[in-house]
Amino acid sequence: MPKIAYINSKYIKFHEAKIHIEDRGLQFADSVYEVVAIYKKHLVDFDFHIKRLKYSLKELLINFKVDKNKLKNIFNKLISLNKINNGIIYLQITRGVQAREHVYKNKLKPNIIIYARHKKFNLPHNGFKGEKAVTCEDLRWKRRDIKTVNLLPNIIAANFASKHKAYEA
Repeated sequence: MPKIAYINSKYIKFHEAKIHIEDRGLQFADSVYEVVAIYKKHLVDFDFHIKRLKYSLKELLINFKVDKNKLKNIFNKLISLNKINNGIIYLQITRGVQAREHVYKNKLKPNIIIYARHKKFNLPHNGFKGEKAVTCEDLRWKRRDIKTVNLLPNIIAANFASKHKAYEA
């Protein structure tokens, strides 16, 4: 069975998922996201993620009304369609599409992207053991309270840790 995603109100095959090349999420990281864990087919901390999603959308002035029940139904349908027992749901809402300009139009139609995937969680069976960590400069922007897709500083830190054979930076 092919993997299924949800793009702008449609369930589609994962490999057929497409977003416009001038989407502001692609060109400017002008979008927010949430990752919700799935454990034994159940959503973990769903209400917390929805609350933070609403906050991030409000702070970035992205005009998208969050319907908690609708999202929960979509998430659960994706879990079922993709036969996920343990994994994640990834949700991204972009401001929408327009010609590349820093100033955005007020009436853009947001794009919504949701998919589910299998993931093994590193849960200890015999207690926790220590892991090597490294420190590096915090390069993130000052609005870390908004969950945007601009994760380049995190990527730099994660690769720094990997290069130094550490679990985390």
